[in-house]
Amino acid sequence: MARERYYSLDKIKKIYAQYKLLVGQRSNGKSFAVKYDCIERAYKNKTKFVYLRRYDKNIKTLAVNAYFADMPVDKITKGDYTHVICDRGCIYFANYDIDQMKYIKGPEIGRAVALNVAEGYKSQAFVNYDRIIFEEFLTNRTYLENEPTELMNLVSTIFRDNEGVVYLIGNTISRVCPYFTEWDLRGTLTLKPGTIQTYDFHRTDVDGKDIVTTIAVEMCESLGSPSKMIFGRSAKAIAGGHWEVYDRPKLPGKLEDFSEVYEILIEREGFRFVMKMLIDNKTGGAFLYVYPHSGTRKIPRIITDTFSTDPLITYTLMDENEDEKLIKQLMMQRKICYADNITASDFEMLIAK
Repeated sequence: MARERYYSLDKIKKIYAQYKLLVGQRSNGKSFAVKYDCIERAYKNKTKFVYLRRYDKNIKTLAVNAYFADMPVDKITKGDYTHVICDRGCIYFANYDIDQMKYIKGPEIGRAVALNVAEGYKSQAFVNYDRIIFEEFLTNRTYLENEPTELMNLVSTIFRDNEGVVYLIGNTISRVCPYFTEWDLRGTLTLKPGTIQTYDFHRTDVDGKDIVTTIAVEMCESLGSPSKMIFGRSAKAIAGGHWEVYDRPKLPGKLEDFSEVYEILIEREGFRFVMKMLIDNKTGGAFLYVYPHSGTRKIPRIITDTFSTDPLITYTLMDENEDEKLIKQLMMQRKICYADNITASDFEMLIAK
């Protein structure tokens, strides 16, 4: 029987970076490796870490205890402790007392924190903290408003004038992510499994000194999954580390087989799409076709999240335009097809926001 392989921090730990993004398939050991490292540092170096989630509902005591339940604490601490537990938002080493039928807390090694209530932590002190574990930073649902900025504000609260490492852990579920766009990490979308890309950001302090912040992004190697519970189209994302996409309608023929009625360039968060309203010459039916805009061809009508005084550049479709009213109807009726499934996934995620 083949020995199962799991993710290792060995490669990315060799890279000096304040932010380390670990992206890849589910259940390949990313979270385990980071938890293990932080708990081991807490034991050996007497440092502390923050376990960070987007919403406070995810840092309830039961949820935090479940998150650390797979840690071999007795091995890490050489038998001094057997568990890591959470109590009132603080994380401790602990032992379970069979006679008293309760956990006996040891030293505090961290805190469970939520980004959506970050304002409440600003006046608090985080002494001797040097690691943050931000779990599930990638989502196919809703991000917080100005989330990357909110994260950096929280990081400045936790580390103050000290320096630490922020681990952002995410599964390849959606390429639409404000961290990729606001931090200009678009290379992540095409990063090959098993490779690391670094980005340096420079700023000048009040004394004219160059301050460099480094972000390292690792597309964690796809290790597969021996589980027989995973099958079908979803297996590529869950077990293979591919970006999570679903089958969507494709253009039912060649582009020249249809008559073009209207064309729009849609820009959102660094993504650029062309949307064409086409007429099927055989059936007379109207439909929409979306594909990535990758060339230099200029399209006058633009929908974008960037401000402009040009009347042809707006944030939304214009109801006073009959063609755009029809486009809205076609979108509601899902009369829309795409160049490929990744385009469909990206476009639908952006439009839903």
